[in-house]
Amino acid sequence: MKKNPFEGIDFAKNAENAETWLAAKVRLEEIRQSICERNVSYGELAELESLADYIESGDVQLLECAGVPEFKD
Repeated sequence: MKKNPFEGIDFAKNAENAETWLAAKVRLEEIRQSICERNVSYGELAELESLADYIESGDVQLLECAGVPEFKD
């Protein structure tokens, strides 16, 4: 069963950012699907890097593909 990506988000409190956040989450899931299908493009990887701030800290699959370092120096 997939984790609910909206769990713990108070959209009323963060209404001004909700649309941007939601669009980023939807796009991240689309890119994840391309990664799982081994059909990801260089453009999608570049886009993934630009969306790194929206990736959850425990999402190793997307963080790794986005080039986010595992540990901060």
